[in-house]
Amino acid sequence: MYPKPDECVCVVVHLLTNFCSVQALFKARAVDPKSSDLLTRIVDFGIKVEKFKSGDCPAVVKEVIDAELPTLLNNHKSVADYVAATAADTMTNLPTRVAVANALMLVKKAFAEDAAKLILEGGLDGRGVNVETCRQALAALKSLGATDAVGKWTAAVMERFPLLKDF
Repeated sequence: MYPKPDECVCVVVHLLTNFCSVQALFKARAVDPKSSDLLTRIVDFGIKVEKFKSGDCPAVVKEVIDAELPTLLNNHKSVADYVAATAADTMTNLPTRVAVANALMLVKKAFAEDAAKLILEGGLDGRGVNVETCRQALAALKSLGATDAVGKWTAAVMERFPLLKDF
């Protein structure tokens, strides 16, 4: 009839942990809604919650997830839909393009070539372009396995930053 006390404690602890995580993500969104780090955290959290929900999860936890996750995902039904909608926006910010490309691969919403194209097409003329973000983009392209894109990106970065020696 009633759950065991140990099960109740686990459910309460899990609810509080997820509530605090969601609350922190909402606060971060209020501070900087266009942050690439925020996008990465929302995708990571959403994937973990969706996996947890699909497993052996108490009904109370599922209700909380169903109520709060779509709000966090800008009213999208799933993390994959959220990432696809974010990728469809025209982005000039290099860190955001890198975060979206990585997220597309995580949710298996795009092929590696399409994710690499997202980074390359924005080029080096947008916001947030510096040596560090170019290195992050290069790492993302390498992790995608897009060898052609790696060569194009490296050439573009070396042209933009000609004094750079160790890229």
